[in-house]
Amino acid sequence: MQYVQKCPVDSRIIDTTFPALACPVCRTSFCMFPCVESLAAKNKKCPTCKEFEMRKLSEILQSVRYLAKLEELKAKGDVTNMVYGKLKREYEERNRDAIQRIYG
Repeated sequence: MQYVQKCPVDSRIIDTTFPALACPVCRTSFCMFPCVESLAAKNKKCPTCKEFEMRKLSEILQSVRYLAKLEELKAKGDVTNMVYGKLKREYEERNRDAIQRIYG
């Protein structure tokens, strides 16, 4: 029997159809938007383990938002390929650094 994991905040099934983040302490997965975003904005702790401060995930959320906005701008033709490539590498590097700091 396969287990289905649900977000403890909004009960959505965690799968690959939308971005999710896990608490680095208890490994519970949450929907990135709006659940982690809301918990981080309100400076809440992980609802499952009550140990990890969800605001520490804000940097990852910001990088993902920036990358999505950059993709929008590229699709509209508002940024050149050179600018797009430079910014994309920068945002991805920031995201990798944040993930490394948080999840080790």
